[in-house]
Amino acid sequence: MVILGSGGHTKEMLDLCAHLDFENKFKPLVFVIAKHDHLSSRKVQNFAEFKNSKVLFVFRSRKVGQSYFSSIFTTLWATLEALLVCAKERPQLLLCNGPGTCIPFCVAARLTSFHCTQVFVESFCRTRSLSLSAKIALFISDYVLVQWPHLAKKYPKCIYEGLLV
Repeated sequence: MVILGSGGHTKEMLDLCAHLDFENKFKPLVFVIAKHDHLSSRKVQNFAEFKNSKVLFVFRSRKVGQSYFSSIFTTLWATLEALLVCAKERPQLLLCNGPGTCIPFCVAARLTSFHCTQVFVESFCRTRSLSLSAKIALFISDYVLVQWPHLAKKYPKCIYEGLLV
């Protein structure tokens, strides 16, 4: 299961996915996209290797500019929806890289599947510090990968494997 953010996060994740063996190792492939993120949906459809993948649309936990107080309620709603999706799909791998859309799925996968490996890939543009999502993922995910060596030194739980996108 691949959680797509929006904009640059989607591009980074699709670039990363283009190097993975979905045909032999990771099948069936499920993409999760925020309901109003039409651009990410089109991008998935444009990749020939992802034509047979399943695409699910879910609520965002927080919209850009939304107050933190009201995002408490939308995040709870998104987490409930993520619990239902994870219980149904039973992912063995959860791959995500960014905005709040992925955090409810990280929580849900941890609660519904004991055999789901979670990999959070911090965005290439995070050069000095981790995003809020990555800081949360440190407590939930099995692996948090960073793309700059000094971030792995600054945050010892992170893993640096070189540039991934």
